[in-house]
Amino acid sequence: MTGLSLVDFLWIAAISATVAFVVLWGLDRLWRRDRTEMPTRPTTAQDACFLFQNDVLVDQDYGDTPVNGGPHASADTWADLRNWLGERFGALPISLADTGIKEPETLSALSAEDPATLEISARNGARRVALHDPALAHAADRHQAKLVAQDLLRHRQILDQAPCAIAVMTADGASEWHNAQFASFSKPQAEHLLQAARAMPTKNRACLRGGASDKDRHVELSCFSLGDTCVLYVTDITEVAEAEKIRAEFIQTLTKTFANLTTGLAVFDRHRRLAVFNPALVDLTDLPAAFLTAQPPLAQFFDMLRDNKMLPEPRDYGDWRSKIDDMITSASDGRYQEDWHLVNGLTYRVTGRPHPDGAIAFLFEDISDEVAMTRQIRTQLDVRQATLDTLDKAIAVIGADRSIILCNQACTDLLGIDPDGCFADMGLGDLLKACRSRLPQRSVWNEVEQAVLHRRDLDQTFRTVQGAVYRCQVTRIPGKKMTISIMPLATLAQDLAPRLKLPA
Repeated sequence: MTGLSLVDFLWIAAISATVAFVVLWGLDRLWRRDRTEMPTRPTTAQDACFLFQNDVLVDQDYGDTPVNGGPHASADTWADLRNWLGERFGALPISLADTGIKEPETLSALSAEDPATLEISARNGARRVALHDPALAHAADRHQAKLVAQDLLRHRQILDQAPCAIAVMTADGASEWHNAQFASFSKPQAEHLLQAARAMPTKNRACLRGGASDKDRHVELSCFSLGDTCVLYVTDITEVAEAEKIRAEFIQTLTKTFANLTTGLAVFDRHRRLAVFNPALVDLTDLPAAFLTAQPPLAQFFDMLRDNKMLPEPRDYGDWRSKIDDMITSASDGRYQEDWHLVNGLTYRVTGRPHPDGAIAFLFEDISDEVAMTRQIRTQLDVRQATLDTLDKAIAVIGADRSIILCNQACTDLLGIDPDGCFADMGLGDLLKACRSRLPQRSVWNEVEQAVLHRRDLDQTFRTVQGAVYRCQVTRIPGKKMTISIMPLATLAQDLAPRLKLPA
């Protein structure tokens, strides 16, 4: 050390020590900064490490295993990782940033058979979370875990393709996991569904209001508990709700229509209990509305009708009961229709018809006026027929369709025809054929036929080959009908020929 004094040497040593200290301090700061940005890689294959800065993930090392529910999911925040680990390690801190961790804290799994541990430590303001699972040290165990992870991924993909929305809620009502269908709901809609599910322990319906261009969506909510969590299923039933609305409007329209009907209606369901009735049934049967509203059985309904004398009086009760059974059987086949002539002078027409799902409908129609009018018309027709039968003149009425609609007894005796006793309708041709056979005179009957066909009046006197003289008249009457009358004038043609100038 020639030329250097002890003092110089001490100064050089001090300066060198200072420079070395500064270099080492800088390297330590650089190493610590790198440790903050990149955590120490797990020392074993079972460790998975996560580094958080203010509860935000800044770095991680856990391989290819998905963390938060789906194939593309990742733990971006401590809340995500907390939800992922919570079921295995129990209650974890809400926030890592608020915890005053100085020494590493190790948490064990809740299950005594699970050797996994979770270590939370502090590194320069950041928080490092390390998951260690020594149970997967063996290669076969890791392979099995990989298969389980793949199977879980496959199941999650299947749930994403499910036709209904699925969400898993925590005990406090927050969404812990949901599939792709649930993710299609807007944030207000999803919050509305979660709120409805929290207030609804069983199945219920909800309406999701659409925007300006979207229509409202109707959904059905189903919940069931799974431990401390709740699984929510949301099924879109918009088409079902719209169909039910249309059906309700249709039933309301039918109800108003039934209320205005004068025909009584009683519909019995498949269990033979009264399901539907209208006010006209109360008016026609005099049955109390309270009795009908109580949905009486079919047999009790007819028992009450019998007590009110609204059924034809049978010879005995057994015969009446058998008749009611036959009525129900016929109504089920759609074959029952009968006129009930009641003791009060009224006449009801009762019709039984089958309805879907085994139901039966009975229609009660008051036809008393119709029956009375029919009887009156029948009486008038009988009087007119009897009056025509007293005449010596043969009269036949031809309808607009050229059929014989009426003839008297003299016509039947003269021509040998009976339109009322024939199976088929008799027409103008049948009448003229009988005339030509009984009263031969070709030219006369040809003229009669033309007069009827062209609706012309005709008055013709003729003599048959037997010498009998007749007068035939064709007359128009209302309703496009024609009358043909044949009247004998004399049986001795020689006495009348000079005066009538009959044709030869």
